[in-house]
Parts: sequence; structure tokens; C-alpha cells
Amino acid sequence: MSWVFVLVGMLARQAGTVQGIAFLTLFPMTFGTSMIAPAETLPGWLRSWVEINPVTHVMDASRGLLVGGPVAGPVAWTLFWSALFVAVFAPLAVHAYRRRT
Repeated sequence: MSWVFVLVGMLARQAGTVQGIAFLTLFPMTFGTSMIAPAETLPGWLRSWVEINPVTHVMDASRGLLVGGPVAGPVAWTLFWSALFVAVFAPLAVHAYRRRT
């Protein structure tokens, strides 16, 4: 997610804009997880979002490593999402930086 915000920082004109966009991005990703309630107990539309949310996989991996439970799947998904974010947003952020300087 850092590369996403580096890109936003390069494209935005003011620090307040970056902060607002970061909040609007992180709020649904953080609270739309299985952190508080199991995904099976959520309504269908929210369960769909929770199951594809990258932060859910990080939380499931952390929970499995801390208290025991399955970790192979969540860790694999976490690594996949991390690699995807870096592969997409790092080149875009570097390009935006080079264009600006």
C-alpha cells in the first residue's frame, strides 16, 4: 500500500489531499475485514468484499501465526497481494516522480 500512497503523493498538489485520499482508501479496507466478526456472519454483499479484501488475508495470516490455525492460504494470498501492489504501483510512482522532477 505504500507505493499506492507514494503515487498519490506525486499526483496530488497538497498534503491534505493525500491525507484525505489515504483515509478514504484505508477506511473500507481496514473495517471491511473479518477482524471483528467472522465473515460467515456478515451479510452477502459485505462478505463478498471481506473475502477479496487484501487486509483480511493479512489479518487471517497474523491471527493464524499468533493463536494457531491455518496460515498457508492467508500467507500465500498476502504475498500475492503484496507482489501485485508493488508490480503495479511502484513503476507508476517512479514514472510520476521522474516526470515531476
